[in-house]
Amino acid sequence: MKKDYGWVDYTNLGLNVIQTAQLEAVRSQLACLQQLELDERAKAKVIENLRQWVFEIEGALNDLLKVADQVDKANPDEAKRGWRAVYMNCYVLKDCFEKTGVNPATFPEFNDKDRVRKVMSEIEDAINRFYERMDVPSREEVDECRRFIKEDPELQELIGWMQALKEKLGLDPNAAQAEFSGNEAEIFEIEKGGKSVGNASINVTRKTELAYMARSMHILVDSQEVGKVADNKTLNFSVQPGKHIFQAQIGNNITQPFEIALNSGKELRLECGVTPKRTWGMITGVDIFLKSVDPWVARVNHLKERNDILRTPVEEIKKLLTKFGKLSEAQVVALQKDRQIRIEKACSASKTQI
Repeated sequence: MKKDYGWVDYTNLGLNVIQTAQLEAVRSQLACLQQLELDERAKAKVIENLRQWVFEIEGALNDLLKVADQVDKANPDEAKRGWRAVYMNCYVLKDCFEKTGVNPATFPEFNDKDRVRKVMSEIEDAINRFYERMDVPSREEVDECRRFIKEDPELQELIGWMQALKEKLGLDPNAAQAEFSGNEAEIFEIEKGGKSVGNASINVTRKTELAYMARSMHILVDSQEVGKVADNKTLNFSVQPGKHIFQAQIGNNITQPFEIALNSGKELRLECGVTPKRTWGMITGVDIFLKSVDPWVARVNHLKERNDILRTPVEEIKKLLTKFGKLSEAQVVALQKDRQIRIEKACSASKTQI
């Protein structure tokens, strides 16, 4: 440690490490170790990078322990800030291991395992010792800052979801929630039938086409045949309310499953047919199709596709806002910044406001 500076200048060592250690890079290095195709030379390089990171953590801890020796000799006011600062920085070092997932099992060599175990144990011991040296107000302050650090990943996630909504959809959380709920309500109104009891009515019309004109098309509901429809004819039948899968088949040709939920009394119009495959003007094969021709089905599909996009961000934001309160994106960003400032202040023994 340089003697040109007082011990106060070294009390934010842990915070400096967590900023310069690039925790995302460390997590990425760990992920690389899980890749089976990673060769031995590449693995050795990753291990060396992680080993160096542990050395940096250990160096910061040793410097903080030296600072703690000098805090003992400081005046009461400085000591109060000093114990708070060395405690918070040791906690930050502990959080480095927790957030990256680095632990003794990360390393194959016994010496590395032992070093990591020793560093983690010394950090935990320092945290416990320094906490005992703090007065009650300082303990309350660091307890709150610890909570801020624990919650920061969730706060960052919340900011990420909000920014994604704005950048990709041009919506704020309230507008997204309103649209999602409105879509759900419209889907319910469209899908409900005209009667509260009874089956749903199905109408299948086959378009005329020269190919396979003489052969009837089999209509399947939930893999069971319900009837046949000839060229340019219509088949009417009913199904019980619920979700069903519709398909059409001629010979070995069968359409992709068409799935839809139908309520009591709902009417569904389907169209099936044969589309010839032509090569140089000659029919070389056929495709068959089965599709809905009801506008309400297209509208429901559009609303459901939109809600599939909205569902995850809306649900995640709603869940996270339950924890942090009903805040706008700007308020969440301001909250995260304010918490970071308070953590930085707690990590420094300086009287100067950071």
